[in-house]
Amino acid sequence: MPLSEYADLGIYHSMIDPVGFFAALADPFRLRCLALISARGEVCVCQLTHALDAPQPRVSKHLGVLRDAGALVQRRAGQWMLYRIASLPDWATQVIAGALASIADEPRHHADLRRIATAPDGPPPTISVRYLRHEANA
Repeated sequence: MPLSEYADLGIYHSMIDPVGFFAALADPFRLRCLALISARGEVCVCQLTHALDAPQPRVSKHLGVLRDAGALVQRRAGQWMLYRIASLPDWATQVIAGALASIADEPRHHADLRRIATAPDGPPPTISVRYLRHEANA
């Protein structure tokens, strides 16, 4: 079972394999994905494909590696698959912060940030059914 499936069980932190975690961060394309997700908080695959100018299968494959290493969590919102940085132990958070700091001044990173700003919108904000019923009765 991939580590990401343990996230909801509250045992996620203790199961991160440091070697797999470092290996996942060692790929430049995955680091670019992680930097964009970190900058935006939560990003759908379609926004990353636009920002990275890469085909969806390539982006999804690399996101899967980061997810399986414990760096990302995903959730589905309708047709969208959304990714965000996982709740991590301190050592892993520091590693990610250092890795992202190392590319912060790179022109490619700045170009990625400009492109993601023009990416298509992701899923609409979630509105609870309770709120909609309340508004309908008001």
